[in-house]
Amino acid sequence: MSTLQSTVNARVAGFAPPPRQLRGARSSRDANETKSRTRDFRVLRTLLREPLLHFLVAGSLLFGIAEGIEHYRSQYRITVSAEDRTRLAETYRQQYGSLPGDQELDTLLRNFVKEEILYREAVALGLDRGDEIVRRRLAQKITFLQQDLGFLETPTEDELRNYYAAHRDLYTEKPRRTFTQIYFSPDAGGDDVARTRAERALSSVLHRAVARAPELGDAFPGSTDLVDVDQDVAERLFGHNELDKAIFAAPIGEWAGPFRSGYGWHLIRVTSERASRELPFEEVRERVEQNYLDSRRGEVNQAAFDELARKYQVVEERS
Repeated sequence: MSTLQSTVNARVAGFAPPPRQLRGARSSRDANETKSRTRDFRVLRTLLREPLLHFLVAGSLLFGIAEGIEHYRSQYRITVSAEDRTRLAETYRQQYGSLPGDQELDTLLRNFVKEEILYREAVALGLDRGDEIVRRRLAQKITFLQQDLGFLETPTEDELRNYYAAHRDLYTEKPRRTFTQIYFSPDAGGDDVARTRAERALSSVLHRAVARAPELGDAFPGSTDLVDVDQDVAERLFGHNELDKAIFAAPIGEWAGPFRSGYGWHLIRVTSERASRELPFEEVRERVEQNYLDSRRGEVNQAAFDELARKYQVVEERS
């Protein structure tokens, strides 16, 4: 086969040597790349010989080593500040009524240091993770911190009056009643016996038309005669049951019952009633201001929490 035919076949198969022009361009490009690498190497070698670079590298290493040593030392250094001493002394005073002496204060400081050591060791071991009590306490502390950082301006008179007008139910006195009672305990003979005794006593007081007769019943754990009781107080005293409703439904001046409470059975006689009334602004201004500030503080705290929450993505996994 002739040389010309071999060249043709090789080019058809894709293996023919590139033309002379291409070989020349590739050689020129390779030479330029070699020169560029040589130039970069010379610049790098010059930089490596530069004393300023040596100074910066050495300084960074020394700074890193110093930071590491300081972190290690601070991790095992406990500083008892003047504020700590004052706080411990004040806590002692609130508990015992007087400031601690030198010996007592020394004991308080030793206990403080011991507690701090144990706390740091516990944190280092990860004992604070997964503990519901610790988790809740830390959440409370960050909440208190947010409340301390929140600044509330003193409300104007118009703001207070507007708040008062929008929350009149908070400044309306509920109806109040004054009454006497006869109590029958189920402890002695059971619930049915106590109710039967109460029914018999009711017949007696109705027949005799007496104003009060606690001697017909048993000793009540609280007061026999109650003055100006509203619905909330009645529920706190007797629970949410038949009696607390009957107190405000029974006719005034008449014996009624028996009514069941958490204690047992009761006969009651309402002697007087104070109707519901709206308290004027001037009478409750101080309370209005406190309620207003509490409401604003709640809004500020919620806004602060919402700002924190925006940083987090909540992923709920379902089994």
